[in-house]
Amino acid sequence: MVFLPEADIQMPGSADLTADLEMWRRHGVLRLKNLRLPALGRAALAAGLATTSNEASQPAVLIELVRCGLATIAGSLSGRCALVLLGLDPNTFDLAPHLLREDAAEIYGVSLERFRRQPQLQVLTAVADMILELCVAHRARVNRLAMERRHPADSRLAI
Repeated sequence: MVFLPEADIQMPGSADLTADLEMWRRHGVLRLKNLRLPALGRAALAAGLATTSNEASQPAVLIELVRCGLATIAGSLSGRCALVLLGLDPNTFDLAPHLLREDAAEIYGVSLERFRRQPQLQVLTAVADMILELCVAHRARVNRLAMERRHPADSRLAI
C-alpha cells in the first residue's frame, strides 16, 4: 500500500467523527454511498485504509474502518450496541435505522427514550475514539518504518 505523506493527512476530531457516525446511524448502512461523511473519510486516509479521497469515501472502506475500530471493543456492551446501531451485524443490517436503534437500546438494557438521550452518544463516541486510536497507531507504524529506512548518513550521529 502506498502511504501518503504525513503532512497531507489530517486526523479528524472526535466530535466530527461522532457527528458522521450519527449521520450513518440515521440513514443506515445501506445508504452509505449517498452520504457525505468527511471525517470518516479523513480517518480512513489517516488509518491507511485508503490512498485517495475518492477511495476513502467508498462504503466498503468506511465499513472496514468502523469494523476495525469496533474490533477492540466488540465484546463490550458499547461494542455490541454499536455493531447493531450502525447496521454492521449481519443478522440485522437491512433493518430500518429506527429498528436498529430499538435493538441497540434493548442490548443496552434501557428504554428507547433513555437510549436516545445519553447512551447512544456514548456508544458513538466510543466508536469515534477507537477509530482515532487506529489513526494514531497507523501514524506510529509509518513513522517507525521511516526511521528504520533512514540511511545512516541521514542520522545526526553520522560523522
